[in-house]
Amino acid sequence: MTAIPALLTDIESLSGMTAHAAAGGDWTAVERYETVRLALVKTLSGLAADPVLRAEALSALRQAESHSVTIGHAIDVGRRAHERSAQALRQSGTARRLYGKARTA
Repeated sequence: MTAIPALLTDIESLSGMTAHAAAGGDWTAVERYETVRLALVKTLSGLAADPVLRAEALSALRQAESHSVTIGHAIDVGRRAHERSAQALRQSGTARRLYGKARTA
């Protein structure tokens, strides 16, 4: 038994946490989770250099790649949600009222 299944499980967990944080707009958490996830992916890449582990490691890397696509989609969703809320705030006049109060204070 190799460490590859455990690494893949950790990568999957971090991918889920990253996607959730991105969809919620928590960019600090996204950066933290992605840093760790990418370090684990690099570890898998290193294991792929071993001829005995190559097939198993490459299979795990393909699965990790599919998680990257999911994370990218979640980041897009988070950015669009942030843009919509900022636009709604500007359109509501709240920002103008708050800005006007700040200027007169």
